[in-house]
Amino acid sequence: MLALVVVLGGGCTSSPGSSSTSQGGKATTTTTQPLTGFAAQSPQAILSAGCGATQPLSSVAVATTFSKPSLVGGVSSMTWSMSTAADQGTLHYGKKITVQAIVIPFTTFVRAPASWWATTAASAGATALGDRWISIGQASTYAPIAQPMISFSNLSSMLTNCLPTGQQVVKGQLGAVGSEQTIDVVVQAGFTTQTLSIPTTSIPYILKSVMLSAQVGEETSLLSGFDAQKAITAPATSTSIETALAG
Repeated sequence: MLALVVVLGGGCTSSPGSSSTSQGGKATTTTTQPLTGFAAQSPQAILSAGCGATQPLSSVAVATTFSKPSLVGGVSSMTWSMSTAADQGTLHYGKKITVQAIVIPFTTFVRAPASWWATTAASAGATALGDRWISIGQASTYAPIAQPMISFSNLSSMLTNCLPTGQQVVKGQLGAVGSEQTIDVVVQAGFTTQTLSIPTTSIPYILKSVMLSAQVGEETSLLSGFDAQKAITAPATSTSIETALAG
């Protein structure tokens, strides 16, 4: 679910088409490509605007790909419709397994083939669980099965770098996401580097995030459908995982 808190701290700055050197511990920048308008602002100001526009959204669509699926439980790509009330997504495990999920407060609903369930803590009942909507309550002993889906559908985890954690913030390159001209802001926080692409001439929603870390490899997300997602509800028919396993 959408839940963001945005407070931006300071960082280092540079500009696209520029070079930076250090003199006496202070960064200096030589600009070779002048920027105008929104793109000419400091990287902190651009990041703050992007976070500030994205934070109050009531809904958004996010499409994500992973360069190293083995580091994220085998997920190669996923799409989510996220809202303040619930999230609905489709996760692809390579080309053979597709899992559907609906995440609402206290309950996650999963529809997956038996081959996916066979890789979980409920593997003994994989056949009984396959190809039907299964509900997993927050207090269920099987709740860990749903935890990755809850994490994947949490936009605030993608925007962790909106928070002041002592990160370095620099300006990246001009580019485009679809038809929107964008300016990149690159955030270095510990061993993680995140590049956020923000429009230069329209509402500064964050349109793209590329997260690079040793933990997950490269995680690329495209954001769209701002405040335009349909209402998400629980499946019309579902069975609790305990009941399905009991036969």
